[in-house]
Amino acid sequence: MMYLYFLPFYDEIYKSKIEIIRGKFSAEKEFLSDVGKLLAKFAASQKVGIPMRDITITKTSSGKPFFENIDGVYFSISHTDGAVAVALAESEVGVDVEKIKEAPMKVAERLFSEDEIEYIEKNSDKNRAFFEIWTKKEAVAKQIGEGLKREKLRQSIFERKIATFEKNGYIISACAEIEDGVTVKEGFSEEFLKECERMIQE
Repeated sequence: MMYLYFLPFYDEIYKSKIEIIRGKFSAEKEFLSDVGKLLAKFAASQKVGIPMRDITITKTSSGKPFFENIDGVYFSISHTDGAVAVALAESEVGVDVEKIKEAPMKVAERLFSEDEIEYIEKNSDKNRAFFEIWTKKEAVAKQIGEGLKREKLRQSIFERKIATFEKNGYIISACAEIEDGVTVKEGFSEEFLKECERMIQE
């Protein structure tokens, strides 16, 4: 089972609640990254029963984050303007979230495969179609632990099994080596906020 957590900050209620993290944990430019790490710890805590404060995140030599003291649980973090996404699974996993906006179609012409370009051209919402493909490519790159190199970008993503969701103007894509379903959790749970507050107080 793959678990996908999506936290949007566009709602005023969410914004006011998340200030407890913004003020205590990070400078503004690092805010989304820190929230992503907290959310990854919360997701792991829910799965394995270890308190968030006891979970350590570190990075491989290539820069891919992993849980230092939890075996067999993998995660991926992505953040964009106004939202954070975390995917958790029992195999290597990748996730990407993007806000749907005017798509840079020249990028698609230069870097996407022919079938991907055809998919965009035939789609009535070309902006959405572009970011659907882009997030899928990012998710695969994160899963295998490589960046989006030009040769990787040109490889079609249509042969891979990738879960994609649209939430309030955002596209989220996630994939794992072993997938037997996806559970999506959206918004701030009181439990998550309480765990964050507990870590702050300690």
